[in-house]
Amino acid sequence: MAEVSALLPRVGDPDERKLRKYRDRLIVSGKGVMAFGAWNVIKWVIYMLFRLDAPMIEAEGLAEIEGFVSVFLLVLLLLDLLLRYKVGKAAVTEGRGGKAGRFYPFIAIVMDAFSVYSFLGTAITNFHTGELGFMEDVAALLVDFSSLVAMTELVISVFAGRRIAARIAAGKAAKEGR
Repeated sequence: MAEVSALLPRVGDPDERKLRKYRDRLIVSGKGVMAFGAWNVIKWVIYMLFRLDAPMIEAEGLAEIEGFVSVFLLVLLLLDLLLRYKVGKAAVTEGRGGKAGRFYPFIAIVMDAFSVYSFLGTAITNFHTGELGFMEDVAALLVDFSSLVAMTELVISVFAGRRIAARIAAGKAAKEGR
């Protein structure tokens, strides 16, 4: 391993390399969060349009409730998409060295907590009820897990990158103050 690492160029100090690494991760995970938000909306719209296994509702009151629930779910999905877009865009901006808000990592943490809850709920519900086929269950869980990993990676990269950037800034201030 020593031979391979000797061939790699040593550019900058280790903190600057770590900062570049976390900023690159922010860009990738931010784009991933936005993409999974779009996929989430597409998935649920397709599910709502092509629910072939749903029983036909013949009672008048139940049909109105189902319409309300569908509209409510669509509003929640659009809110989720908006939040994922804002969090992802802020992460990409910060990853490219720009200024992003200080509040978006906390929104990402809350969304990450909901993602864990949703992932566990999906895993228990789908495998217990057998609503979908086994392969569809596994595919849905892999996509949900990938979304969870992207959001978690974003949160980790934000805080680690900011900590390293503060350490670099403190080191530069100390050198200039000599």
